[in-house]
Amino acid sequence: MVCGQSYSARDLLSLSNLPSNGISYYMLKNGFLQDHNFKDDTIQLRFIPVVKNKRKHYSTLKSLEFYQNSHSRYFIYHTDVLDEYSDGVKRLLKSGFIYDKKKDPTKDSSILFQKKNLSVQATITLKDTIPEYSFELRQRKIPDSIVYAEDLLQFDSNEFLVSYFGEENTTKDLYYF
Repeated sequence: MVCGQSYSARDLLSLSNLPSNGISYYMLKNGFLQDHNFKDDTIQLRFIPVVKNKRKHYSTLKSLEFYQNSHSRYFIYHTDVLDEYSDGVKRLLKSGFIYDKKKDPTKDSSILFQKKNLSVQATITLKDTIPEYSFELRQRKIPDSIVYAEDLLQFDSNEFLVSYFGEENTTKDLYYF
């Protein structure tokens, strides 16, 4: 459940299961205010949690953004709380997301997690000497059909191939073009 006081990467993953037209209603119902702006030619919805307890520490950077194009939907969660970021990384790993084992998810400033047609870019950046932690979830649209060989070019990872063809029908390999 999403609420203004707590939010995690697990909640971000559950949002990806909602239809696009139900996201605003769900977020407003769970204690968020809605705003919007434009990113290129796309309307980007932004949700900010409502402050219910002014005496409690409140993250000023906490927000969730949503936008989509014809091929993908994007959910971007921002926070300045390290524990939320650490918990989010742990939840991604528990949910079966894979990542580059050469990287340390707790120390590297940017790491990509993938699972089927979902990818999550977890990043740590500094804004005015304050660390900002973010998770950018990209949910790619699974193609309806593959007719021509060039239709395979839209598959840019093994995980995305698995989402279409199934685990038993794919093998990990390197392809050179």
